[in-house]
Amino acid sequence: MPKSKSKAEHRNPGRQPFDPLVSFKKDVRQAFERADQEDQSAPQMQAAYSLASVAVMHLLTAIGEEELGHRFQALSEAFHDLRMGTVAPLFKPPTSSGKRGQKNDRSALWRVRAKVCMGVRLLEEGGLEQQDAIKHVLKYRKEFQRIQRTGSELSTAVKNWVKLFQTFAVSDAAASSDYKDFLNDIPGVRAHLSGDQRIDFGKLFIKGAAGEARKLV
Repeated sequence: MPKSKSKAEHRNPGRQPFDPLVSFKKDVRQAFERADQEDQSAPQMQAAYSLASVAVMHLLTAIGEEELGHRFQALSEAFHDLRMGTVAPLFKPPTSSGKRGQKNDRSALWRVRAKVCMGVRLLEEGGLEQQDAIKHVLKYRKEFQRIQRTGSELSTAVKNWVKLFQTFAVSDAAASSDYKDFLNDIPGVRAHLSGDQRIDFGKLFIKGAAGEARKLV
């Protein structure tokens, strides 16, 4: 026996049922497309993340996680306040401990540095010495100025990053985790990729990292 139509289908037979995931993807895409069409300045990106957080809130609410949705509503409001010049408690840095020294670098910088180090490691796996591998990084000197500290030489900075990641001394947890996941894939790289292929992938990693560095705000 054919299934009877719902009342909603009788009222509007051409209307598709509401899909919260489809709506979520559309709203997030539009939020960032709007920012990409502008100058990608910090205020524009803050507005984009505010709208994207609202989309997350709506998705969570639609699947019955209203309490979790409220958390993303607070995040959206904090981004909006920041764009208007007010720093919400959520974005306030911890108070200084009184110790002198350099501030910790942003997570976004360490994420790109991790990718650089992955590229260097792949080049080394392909048979290059570290100093020769780093020469491929220096081809993107302009882009990587964004992720090195003022006054440092890029080649020296890359050597330091590589050492920090290899000894698991990176303070940024997310970047360190990404690099550890990469190291877990090294046995597979050795088993399935030739030396030339490893070098090609290493170059791609470094090129990709340069592209990410270029987009940093």
